[in-house]
Amino acid sequence: MDLHEAIRAQIAQSRWLFDGITADVTEEQAHWTPPGNVIPIAAIWAHVLLGEDMMLTNIFNRGPEARLSFNGDFPISELIPEDSAEYVAWAHRVRINPDGMREYTKAIRDRTDAFIASLSDEDLSATMDSFMGEQPTASYIYVLLVQHVDEHGGEIACLKGIQGAKGLPY
Repeated sequence: MDLHEAIRAQIAQSRWLFDGITADVTEEQAHWTPPGNVIPIAAIWAHVLLGEDMMLTNIFNRGPEARLSFNGDFPISELIPEDSAEYVAWAHRVRINPDGMREYTKAIRDRTDAFIASLSDEDLSATMDSFMGEQPTASYIYVLLVQHVDEHGGEIACLKGIQGAKGLPY
């Protein structure tokens, strides 16, 4: 298995799990406010999708974000604020359309898959600067498209479970 195959396999596994977790999320579940300092499913889901979409545009310069193709029917009521001090307030007011989120997921993944397919072994091995410091491009992609998605998928599964729904798809 080469590096491309390994990355694609890990991304596919992460997507399978995330899709299984979010497949039956309702608007009521998505917008339920959990106790304490936890943010609602809607914000977590929006964070995951917007993160992948913006990574392709802002970090890898791969054209306009998929969100721009929705022509007024975008499933997230507002984007994540640039000022991180406003993130928690945003997380409690953002609204999503779960069916629209599933469509947005497909649009992002089409872009992501084309991007990954376009990378050479040299591209994947090249070092890049990131918020985690200098690292190989393949490592950055893994963290954002696998680890990040899995971590937040686990949060969503837990929040579904607290609401009495099945969290994990198995």
